[in-house]
Amino acid sequence: KKKRKRAPTTIKKLNVPNTQSKERKGEYSTKCIKCGKECGSIMSLSGHLRFCDESWRCDWCKCRGDETNGKNPGPNGAATLCSACGSRFRSGHKGPILANKNGKFECACGKELDSVAALGCHRRFCDGGKWRCQWCDCTASECAGKNPGPDGKATLCQTCGARYRSGHSGPPKRIDGKYLCELCGKLLDSLVALGGHKRFCPGGSAWRCDWCNQFTEFKNRSSGPLGDNKLCISCHDDWKRFHFDAPPLIITSGQFICELC
Repeated sequence: KKKRKRAPTTIKKLNVPNTQSKERKGEYSTKCIKCGKECGSIMSLSGHLRFCDESWRCDWCKCRGDETNGKNPGPNGAATLCSACGSRFRSGHKGPILANKNGKFECACGKELDSVAALGCHRRFCDGGKWRCQWCDCTASECAGKNPGPDGKATLCQTCGARYRSGHSGPPKRIDGKYLCELCGKLLDSLVALGGHKRFCPGGSAWRCDWCNQFTEFKNRSSGPLGDNKLCISCHDDWKRFHFDAPPLIITSGQFICELC
């Protein structure tokens, strides 16, 4: 028996608009009509429209829905508070934090924050302004961090902690509110300035070049045949250029003698 030939099936092309190409050309807007938020793509816009509510406001801080991570239950029912105020409500508070005259939220330590969420993150590590460094008596806001000291953890500021780790057993001496360098007797305004000064402090005696015996600042010191920071810049250039192993000869009048001529 001969098999009947089947007629070829035809697939009708659907006129589906290519949203991706039109989106690239700018024909489709990805901006939300309700709240005006720019989503960036059609997919993110459709996901945003599912939960977008232009009229929603938090009962406590009056923030919009796009300004918070989520909606939380409050004293007036479900989805009445933002994420930050909802966390505050669950911890036992009965009302919002009132902003000051500048429109910012103030902590008990005196620091001002821009939002309730920033205030909550700050209070996790805030001590209410009571903490003081045992050596320099600075507050937590005045130092970069808390370091262990001779009396336990978090008893010194970062600068005093570095001083304690280097072997010191106490704070430096202070005269008229300034810190005294124990090596040369110079007074510095802060512990940071004292630490930077001690790195290059000559120790009470002025540094002099091993060859010309001239005084110079640390930025003009250089290496020599006996090691680093032994020569001034001029003597270092002579040592490198002419390979002198000793300083040039000097006559009684103070002039240098050329060894070549």
